[in-house]
Amino acid sequence: MRARAGWLICILCAGFSGAAMADEVKQEAIDEMTDAAVQLFPMGRVFEMFATEDPLWPLQEKPDAITAEQLSCVREELSQPGYWRAKREEVVEYAEAHPDRFDDDLRLLRSGSAELLGKLVMGGVMSAQSGEPVDESELLAGVSNDQVLSMMTLVGDPDYADLRRMTGLGESMSPDQSKAQIEKSGYQKGFSLAARQMIKAMRSCDVPPSAYL
Repeated sequence: MRARAGWLICILCAGFSGAAMADEVKQEAIDEMTDAAVQLFPMGRVFEMFATEDPLWPLQEKPDAITAEQLSCVREELSQPGYWRAKREEVVEYAEAHPDRFDDDLRLLRSGSAELLGKLVMGGVMSAQSGEPVDESELLAGVSNDQVLSMMTLVGDPDYADLRRMTGLGESMSPDQSKAQIEKSGYQKGFSLAARQMIKAMRSCDVPPSAYL
């Protein structure tokens, strides 16, 4: 009887240990997809660029409408770590909704699409700030054909439509659009994502709409 009980305890312990290891692997994969999604759309990095230029950003229009604590809270929410945390919540929801696709989606982002798209996004941001066209040869230096293939798969393959929505890319780089259309839709998508993230930050920090509208 004692021997049977001992075996039962061992089996239960092994089961708990296996579940803990599986959960740890899942959390690591979620962190990796979050890293890739943030690399693809480095919104936190862009926000920090604006924050560096103005200590009252993003509430510089009505600085007296908020407290110092609220301003600090909003800026933290919009920092790179803050944006990463917010994006991770979206990735967790995505993983729960698409468990059968998650591993394949992560492989695609890892294979170069996230890195290349992140370069293009930052190139567009820098160009908008300077008013000068981006030097494409410099921007794309070192990019491999495999990265381009990965990017084209992400932006055009219907199987990855849900992944595009989660990353924030959406259909802004649809292959059936002209370069001018892609640039316009990319700007609109970036503006929409930035506005959404800012409003989320305001909500998290109890900043009323009257302070920023």
